[in-house]
Amino acid sequence: MRAVLQRSVPFLVILATLGGFTAFAVATPPSGQHPSPPALGALADKANVNADRIKLQTKDPTDVAMFNVTYDPDGSSGWHTHPGVLLVVVQSGAVVRQVGCSSRTSRPDALRTP
Repeated sequence: MRAVLQRSVPFLVILATLGGFTAFAVATPPSGQHPSPPALGALADKANVNADRIKLQTKDPTDVAMFNVTYDPDGSSGWHTHPGVLLVVVQSGAVVRQVGCSSRTSRPDALRTP
């Protein structure tokens, strides 16, 4: 077993390294994006809020970040993901969210993306 593990470790390191490069290659950089510095906070305990038809529930302490992003015409955030829930409010103009071959345009209102 030990000999198999010793032979496998270099392969796993190479595989993990190549996987990391692949992940970097898949993401695309933003263009024409101007974010503000984030306002960071944390919910120290679990939260359970239900008010004004909005329910927020966490199971553990949770980090929270808020910031404004302004885009140039034809600007893009690039391909990326978010860990957790994202709430977006469009103040003016429009935002096009594209997932695969489908897209959704949002104008001044709120949208939720997982």
